[in-house]
Amino acid sequence: MADDKRGKLMGRRLRRDLATEETWDVTIPPDLQRIVTVKGKRANEHVHSQGRVMGDRSVLYKSLNPNLLAVVTESTDTHPERSFIGIYLIDGVTGRIIHSSVQKKAEGPVHIVHSENWVVYLYWNAKARRNEFTVLELYEGTTQYNATAFSSLDRPYSPRVLQQSYIFPSAISTLEATITERGVTSRHLLIGLPSGAILSLPKALLDPRRPEVPTEQTREENLIPYSPDVQIHAERFINYNQTISRMKGIYTAP
Repeated sequence: MADDKRGKLMGRRLRRDLATEETWDVTIPPDLQRIVTVKGKRANEHVHSQGRVMGDRSVLYKSLNPNLLAVVTESTDTHPERSFIGIYLIDGVTGRIIHSSVQKKAEGPVHIVHSENWVVYLYWNAKARRNEFTVLELYEGTTQYNATAFSSLDRPYSPRVLQQSYIFPSAISTLEATITERGVTSRHLLIGLPSGAILSLPKALLDPRRPEVPTEQTREENLIPYSPDVQIHAERFINYNQTISRMKGIYTAP
């Protein structure tokens, strides 16, 4: 549960008598920042691969926490020099803050998508006067703790969080990720633009592991060399010349 007026996030559990009791709470100072979005994962999401094979043939295992919540906050001070966007990754069972970061001199509106082991959100960089994507990816490392079951109460260490930002040349109206029955197909972000077009952007372009200087190992992984600019190509518009007016949201289904 989230109380944006008091800046409080709460977790509850169901007792045997079917009443609920509070198990944890996290307070975000409401005089400094306000909660704007709480985003969980889709219940019907299926993850096909639990890891990524790296160039040296080792496996980097994804941190697939089904209870993870992405909480976005925005500063109450609207001055461009003091404004900021914050994000907290919180375990919904224990209330533990897995990761937090702040984008300084940034403003909303914030559009966010949360899937598998990654979070992507877009905001306005007030200092540079441009829209930016930031992507977070969570990994357990090269050793998987428990491959058969996940428990928030049995996590001996925090996941490794990778982060990178990219420049996007347009404002957006809405943001969603594709989903398939078995999770085998490469993921795309569906981005609704103010022009009424829907852009299908490969998630691989927003990979925090994209190297600035390619190496033999990164080439083996087919990682795209890092470039801060994300280009809009007309061939990626999935609605072609059919515009959608006043787009408020996108829903995807397998």
